[in-house]
Amino acid sequence: MIQCYNEEGYCLAGYCDIGDHRFVKDYFAYGPSFITSPWHRTDDGGLFFIRVDRDLSQVATVLSYPHGNL
Repeated sequence: MIQCYNEEGYCLAGYCDIGDHRFVKDYFAYGPSFITSPWHRTDDGGLFFIRVDRDLSQVATVLSYPHGNL
């Protein structure tokens, strides 16, 4: 997906693999607007604080692309 918003995240517990990077406890991450966000995966789960700068209930805040275009 393409994020049409700035996003900040902080991991409280567990982990999440974002692309080739493992986001673990006490890590902080920032994703700028219009970044193509890679797959987010975890086997054990995680707890995160996520903050964005837009109202995500609005249409076209997240743009999708066909599964074949990853």
